Formats: sequence, structure tokens, C-alpha cells
Amino acid sequence: MSSSKSKFDRREFVKGGAGVFGAAALAGPLAFLHTKKLHAAHAAGDMCGIRTESPYGPLYPTADKATGLELIMLPEGFQYETFSWTGDAMSDGNPVPEDLDGMAVVATVFPGNNKNSNGKANEIVLIRNHEVTGGPPIAATHAYNPNAGGGTTVLRWKNGKLIDSRVSVAGTWNNCAGGPTPWGTWLTGEETLATVNGIPHGYIFESLPFASDADRDAWGTPVPLTDMGRFSHEAVAVDPATGFVYETEDESTTSNLIDSSGRRRGNSGFYKFVPNDASGVPGSLEAGGTLYMLRAVGPEGPVLDLRDPECFSEYDVEWIEITNPNGAPPDGRISAAYYEGWQQAGARFQRLEGCWWDPVQEVVVFVDTEGGSEAAGTEGAVWAYDPKTEKLHNIFVSQGALVPEAYGSDNPDNVTVSPRGGILLCEDGGTDDGDGLSLLGLLPNGQTFEFARNIINIGVLDAPALLAAGRDPLRVAEWIAEGDFSGNEWAGATFDPTGRTLFVNIQTPGITFAITGPWMKGPF
Repeated sequence: MSSSKSKFDRREFVKGGAGVFGAAALAGPLAFLHTKKLHAAHAAGDMCGIRTESPYGPLYPTADKATGLELIMLPEGFQYETFSWTGDAMSDGNPVPEDLDGMAVVATVFPGNNKNSNGKANEIVLIRNHEVTGGPPIAATHAYNPNAGGGTTVLRWKNGKLIDSRVSVAGTWNNCAGGPTPWGTWLTGEETLATVNGIPHGYIFESLPFASDADRDAWGTPVPLTDMGRFSHEAVAVDPATGFVYETEDESTTSNLIDSSGRRRGNSGFYKFVPNDASGVPGSLEAGGTLYMLRAVGPEGPVLDLRDPECFSEYDVEWIEITNPNGAPPDGRISAAYYEGWQQAGARFQRLEGCWWDPVQEVVVFVDTEGGSEAAGTEGAVWAYDPKTEKLHNIFVSQGALVPEAYGSDNPDNVTVSPRGGILLCEDGGTDDGDGLSLLGLLPNGQTFEFARNIINIGVLDAPALLAAGRDPLRVAEWIAEGDFSGNEWAGATFDPTGRTLFVNIQTPGITFAITGPWMKGPF
């Protein structure tokens, strides 16, 4: 692979009075990282891709303030409360749908509209995806497709409690991730190329923070933003300075794309959408625009394949205009947008998922959840695209298979960046490292640390606590039957604008968490 080493500098990812947290925490690997095996795998002491000690300290089983159950592990001093579980009744009469996924804080309300009121928001509005496929829709009216069960829900959180929840988009298919907009809405993406009962899917839809059913009635049926491309959408990030929307594609499931070694190979692109209407208001993206696919350029010209990246590699970026963004899949497998870009030397990624705008570095951080060489474990890579310099930087490639005792990541999926610039990854792999799935922090030196761990294991003795906390009896019976959920994915991590609260989901059995604590000890 043709590349050059990155000059991308994340040393200033924490700005303001906090400063960068202690140097020992930043680069202080455990003793076992200095083994011969590690030295052979990482030339010149390069630690990128492996796990180190957490600046927040070791993890402990921590009780949920709502139920009293120990559902996750957190560092000392952190606490959490769960709310809006799958099956709970929402304010509009619908039950909370299954498969909680991407999510973001889209709005905050301060006491007396005064943002200087101790800096603490009185009300926080979240929009959350539900990665559901088959019907019926999660709301009876205003469904894009009456045979599709995906969509989004709006959650209003005031003074530490859920005060309202309702459906905002219905009738969509497999809503995995998306991203917030600077104008206070959520762009939800369908991870599919399917046509269901004659209705095409694979689009982005805009979801608004509705406060009532009347608001939703006024907005009407969801509108597919066709110029933004028809493909297996994952996440998006919006540059607040330009209004350009960056999009990730997850296309890695086609059976005939398995290579000679038996490894599944993806065909995924990274895209930029330039809107015709740059006003940045709800509905403005419906005016259409132009879609582009990223081309990576190294010293010897275009680099076609970035599925097995080198840690800290760097590329120049060019953009290929996609003239047929809404085309049908040319062979029923890969998207028309990807095929057109690939024909013009567009960059091929393995399986792109999470994407977030970094407010400190002013770059787009995005995740290839199966990026990396087969020898290294293909357990995830993280990229940063800088629109100011038109550079693409690799900032992490997991080395799980090379250094299993210091597993860097287990297929990171969703990603978020805190207001202070700390990168947080949501694992969606399995339990290859012997533990439940984790929330991982990513350090500037390319190392990860474990911030939280899923230990959900619901049993018969937990039923009274769940029922007392308002859980639906039928769902409780289902959870008891299923039991251990520690291998299920984290999703939708998002901080409120003050950085005081981290909201995050565990997809199944379907729980949303609000986590608070001494964030200043580390990068978040």
C-alpha cells in the first residue's frame, strides 16, 4: 500500500482550562506491553492499536439508580440511570421499539433560556434510531412504508428524568445510525438496498424533535433525501461551517465478495454531500444537492484499497462527483453510487459505520468496523478527514490478533466525540477478549482504554426490581428467558453540549443510559 506517515496532531484534543490529562495516563502502557511479541508487532515502539490503562481508573460493577441492578461496569465516581427500555409505554401510546441504535442530543433548553445559568441544561432532547426491518411500522400514521418497522423516537430529558417520548419517523427500514445537524434535527439512515413491497429503501430521512403529535402531523410523512444517495447508510456528520454532510456506507455482506482465503471483503465508500440550499434549517436538504465519493491519493497516485490500512498512514483527498446517486444497484449487490465512484478510482473501505464531527479538531472522525489486515485481527480502524487540508489520516488500527492480551478493540461501530475532543467508540463485535462488550476511549497515540463494560445478565431474581421500576411484565418475562446480554452492542453514544452527561444505548434488550461522573480525570 502506498502511503506516508501522518502528521495529524491530536495532542490538543483537550482545550481550555482542563489541559491534556496526565502524561502517564496518556502513554503509560502496562508492563506486559513491553514483551518481545509486542516489539515484533510494533516497530520502533509504536503502540497504535493496543489497549492501555484507563485515565479514569479500573472498572467496578455499578448499580442502576432506576432499578438497583448492576448492568454495567464503570470507573469509581461514575453513576448512571436507565430509562426508555424497549417495551416501555411512550407518551404517544406506542411502545418503545426494539433494537436501539444511533442517537444524538439535538437540542437543549436552559432555565429561563439563559445558557449561563450554571451552565446546566434544564431539558435535553435526544433522537434515537431503531434498527428494525419488517413491519408493522412503529407508528400507525405518517409511515414512509406501511410494511417497514424501522424509524426514530424523540426523548425529552428534564432535570435528570424522562418527561416525554414519541415516534418521529416511521415506516423506514433498518435505521442503524445517522447524525445530528447544526440546526437541531437528526438525519437517520437506512442500512439496506432493499425494495419492500415496491417501495425502495436505502435513504436518509430527516427526523425532527417533535414535542407533540400535532408537530408530527404538521411535518407529515418522512421524505427520502434521494440526492444524498441510495446505499447501505450508516452514519453522517455535518460540518457546521459549510453545511456539507459526510456519509459512511456499510456494504460487506455479499457472499460472492469473499476472497480466496475465505475472508469477507467489503465494498464501502465515504461520501460528501453538498446541498443546494445552504440555509441550514429543517427541510433544507429536500432541495437536493451533489454527492461525491472520496478518492485517496498517495505518493504514487490513487490508492484504491483502504480496507487493510497502516496505522497513522496519510493520504491526500480528491472528490469524485456521483451523477446517479439514486440509481438502483447495478447488479443487485453493491450500490450504484459506490460502483460509479469505484470506476473512477474511489477509495474502497471494508465496512464503514460510525461518523462524528469533532468540534475541537474540526475534522470528521469515522470508523471502519472490520478494517485492518487479517493478521492483525480485522477488529477495527478509525479515520479522520480534515476538510481544511483535504487530508485523510488513519488514527487507529486494532492489533487484537497480534497482541490478544492487549486487545485494541472488538469491532467498534458508533463513535462520538465529546465537547472536549475525547473520542469514544462503541463496541459491536463479540466477546473475543473474554469480557462483555465495552465503551472504549481512543487516545492521541492510537491506543484505546476501556471506559465501561456491559455486564447485563437478567435473571428470575431481578424481576421484582424491573417491575418496580415500571418495566412491562411481558418484556420482563422475555428478558428472564433470554438471560445474558453482556455480548450485545453499545450504540448511540452522545454527550450533552456541556459534557456533563453521556447518553448511550445497549441495543438488546434495549436500554438507554445516562452516565455522569468526574469526566475531567480523562479526555471526555
